Amino acid sequence: MEYGPICGDCRRMYAERNPPGEAPCQSCRVETVEENEDAIRIFFLTQFQVIMGPRGPVDINHLAVHAAMELYGITDRRRCFEKVLKLSRWWLEETRQSDSE
Repeated sequence: MEYGPICGDCRRMYAERNPPGEAPCQSCRVETVEENEDAIRIFFLTQFQVIMGPRGPVDINHLAVHAAMELYGITDRRRCFEKVLKLSRWWLEETRQSDSE
């Protein structure tokens, strides 16, 4: 069993298709454009506030993300939160891959 966000499961699902395909990783990430500035700022403030499992970080701490959004006066918190989650899933998967190398 793999611990962590859905990235590993998503890649396996696409690999098991007939014919095999590649997971849409690029479309799953948050792009560094102006409209994502708040989410990127909040992510960098909270990126090390993670929930740990037996094999390392499992997810970003949602309470820390909400507290940071409140502290920084983010107006569209729902949209920002969803983008931070996308970014954290990508980051945690990258972290796991670099740890296994």
